[in-house]
Amino acid sequence: MKDRLFRYALAFLHDHDEAMDAVQEIYLKLWKGREGWGEYKSKEALAVRMMRNYCLDKLKSVESRKRSSQEVPEIPLQQNPYNITANKESEGILNQLLSTLPEIQSELVHLRDVEQYDYDEITEITGFNVNYIRVNLSRARKKLRDEYIKIENYELAKNR
Repeated sequence: MKDRLFRYALAFLHDHDEAMDAVQEIYLKLWKGREGWGEYKSKEALAVRMMRNYCLDKLKSVESRKRSSQEVPEIPLQQNPYNITANKESEGILNQLLSTLPEIQSELVHLRDVEQYDYDEITEITGFNVNYIRVNLSRARKKLRDEYIKIENYELAKNR
């Protein structure tokens, strides 16, 4: 759960140290409120919801806005050199496209496609109903797909 919370915080805060601090804060809050855990179906969904709220509060502060960056953590790949290069290019394009999505759609794509939460967990984390989540995920994926295809087609035409 720690790694998921960290990746989720990093997606919001774009700062490794702040994401680590956020994870520690959430663990501390969870520990202090351990008596009330019985009320929740999923402790992980509770933790992610707390992380979401913490990160949103953090982003509202002026100081946090000044220190944020657009760095994206690299995921080590163990493939041949051609695939590594192609994957890095695709990853860069997708990260760029993700940043153009509305914040809610970007968050939903992260929760569903990166963290692989199911719809019920996403509902518990965000407070949105399942239909709203499905519609926004569908729209976000369609936009990402369409924009990615445009970029790929442009690159192919440029290299001819």
